[in-house]
Amino acid sequence: MFGLYYAFAGLLFGYIASRQAKKLGFKNEEWFTAGFALNIGALIILKFLSKSTGAAGR
Repeated sequence: MFGLYYAFAGLLFGYIASRQAKKLGFKNEEWFTAGFALNIGALIILKFLSKSTGAAGR
């Protein structure tokens, strides 16, 4: 049952991370993978990266 929960959470966080990454100008495929593997950790990393890079160099 835990595997099913982790797969669903991975898909959800992967989707959210890829959408945010696309808005900020990062590659969304890579961030989907990070969101799937790291869940909320990927969103936190993406938030810090967007601040430090000035929204991906915009």
